[in-house]
Amino acid sequence: MNIVAYTSSLNGKAALKACIESLKAQTYPIREIIVVDNRSTDGSSEETYPPEVTLICHLRNLGTSGAVGTAFEYAERKGYDWIWVLDQDTIPKSDALEKMVELYRGFDEEERSKIGVISSEVVLKPSDIVVHGRQLTPGGVRPTYVKPGQVYYECDATIWSGSLYNMEAVKKVGPPRFGERGCWEDLSLDYGDLEYSYRVKTAGYKVLGHTQSLIFHPVGKTKYFQFFSLKIYSTNHSAFRRYLYFRNMVYFWLYLYPNKKILTTLFFMTFRLVANLGKIFLMEGGRFNKLAASLVGVWDGLNKNLSNRYFYKPSPKKS
Repeated sequence: MNIVAYTSSLNGKAALKACIESLKAQTYPIREIIVVDNRSTDGSSEETYPPEVTLICHLRNLGTSGAVGTAFEYAERKGYDWIWVLDQDTIPKSDALEKMVELYRGFDEEERSKIGVISSEVVLKPSDIVVHGRQLTPGGVRPTYVKPGQVYYECDATIWSGSLYNMEAVKKVGPPRFGERGCWEDLSLDYGDLEYSYRVKTAGYKVLGHTQSLIFHPVGKTKYFQFFSLKIYSTNHSAFRRYLYFRNMVYFWLYLYPNKKILTTLFFMTFRLVANLGKIFLMEGGRFNKLAASLVGVWDGLNKNLSNRYFYKPSPKKS
């Protein structure tokens, strides 16, 4: 398998270095690593990288989906068969890629041609919660049920980080959705990965999750509330990310997902909104700005407004 690895870069030199080192340490050798810098202001684009790293610099921050789109374009131009997508703050276990390659090679040729995505299991830090690929239902997103000892499973959608994409599927479905002006537009950030992997699924490809291929992925600056032995976690994302999450969630489920049942979909979104508002209020700083951002996001999603810069604060130039 001719595989290229990709990771994003945005003001996180230490995290990016750790991610690159973890890719170099994979038991399945990686010939080239693409780093797409989303207009970092901390000097990331001026660093010296190992010879196997190809650095591509954006003139503006196009979000995760925009960076992935650039990496897809590069991988297609260079003739790669597969691309392994990782966020800059993700650390894959050393055999994560090898496990996915072994799974793919275990299928016959006809079955291989049907596989569009193979995803690692995501271990969220610091909670150690393991996230499987998702099922998309008329009542919203659901975790995939995985039997004990099951090596792989089929699902409808995955996150970007840890997903190994078949370039034949990428060529068929086209690039991810993102805005050309900046990361606040379209599905440049939240829900871009779910929409894209589901698009691969609806194009006739299988989306697989591998239970023994692990990546470790921090989420926000996580806060938690402990009630006796129960810990309730909140991602503690910025107001901007809260805005995007709810805007894009509402837009996806109401206007992009074809199999919705309106009452169950509305119940799902309302539950998500209330649960997250409660966590923000109880656990997070800057709560009132984040609460307002969430509600404005819902309103813009309802109105198909995917171009507002509400709550967006560009990263300051670092000396």
